[in-house]
Amino acid sequence: MYDPESLDNPKHSGFFGFGWEGVLRGVPVLSNDKKKSALGLFTQGDRSAYIAEFQYQLINKTKKRIDTEPDFKHFSMWAGTNIGENVYFAGTPRKLFKRLRPGKWIDLTDEETHPHMYTDVNQILARQRFIMGAIPLGFHAVDGFAENDIYAGGEKGDCWHYDGNRWRALDLPTNVNIRSICCAPDGQVYIGCSQNTLVKGRLDTNGERWEVLPKADINSDEPFSSLAWFQDRLWIGGWQGTYRLENERGRPIVRPYVFPDGGAQQISFNGGVCSCDEVLMVWGESQVMLYDGEQWEDFLISAIPLDIPEEVQELLDG
Repeated sequence: MYDPESLDNPKHSGFFGFGWEGVLRGVPVLSNDKKKSALGLFTQGDRSAYIAEFQYQLINKTKKRIDTEPDFKHFSMWAGTNIGENVYFAGTPRKLFKRLRPGKWIDLTDEETHPHMYTDVNQILARQRFIMGAIPLGFHAVDGFAENDIYAGGEKGDCWHYDGNRWRALDLPTNVNIRSICCAPDGQVYIGCSQNTLVKGRLDTNGERWEVLPKADINSDEPFSSLAWFQDRLWIGGWQGTYRLENERGRPIVRPYVFPDGGAQQISFNGGVCSCDEVLMVWGESQVMLYDGEQWEDFLISAIPLDIPEEVQELLDG
């Protein structure tokens, strides 16, 4: 956690480190309660996984853990987000949960209500035992324009739309794994996939319209693991770099982002991107960078020595 108010104390850096036993992964989201809590959703990530909530209250600097043992079977939890006034958490196989209040969740994908979502899931489970949520169907990403307009996707192009009552399978023009989804302010859905694939489109009253966007100057085969919308641009986080959706001659194209000379340079990867109205954040395993639309700055660089590529070191040396 980072709390800038703690900088008033000269002995404090503003960072707080917390540790909890058994946590495999976590997805930080903000709760909309009156206490202005930062909420972390964590799971052990195996077949008997559970969801646990960790709250850090920004006002009185207290922290607590709320164990939430759902009364339904599920695999791994992979993605969380705020949609409307609520928190949603997605996982495999094809699971989406809505948080009503601390410790209280409802299953929006239960098999009894939505049996059509589980026909092929049950066939796969009957043939083979999967561990660590490694089922080739399910949700690794989720986002929505509203609580009755949600998109969730997972392995092998498995993508679905939820209208608040019913789920509909979508027909994407790719079968690669889905890793991130952004329902952007331009009214389009962007889907980041493995093999540096970016899909754009939407489901509306006229049906589905999807396209795989072209890319240039990308030599790796990495997944587009995170997406963020900042100042009317889509930013993309990959395992080996940061990318941006550009407009060239009236057509969108994905290109690697080139950090301006004379400023902060990305030297740590395998991270991602996220944004709010004021700032874009780009991070790697040992670095966090902030961008206000005009200038980049290093917010955090690990003290651990990095294996920096020679060409990057030359840039750092001036």
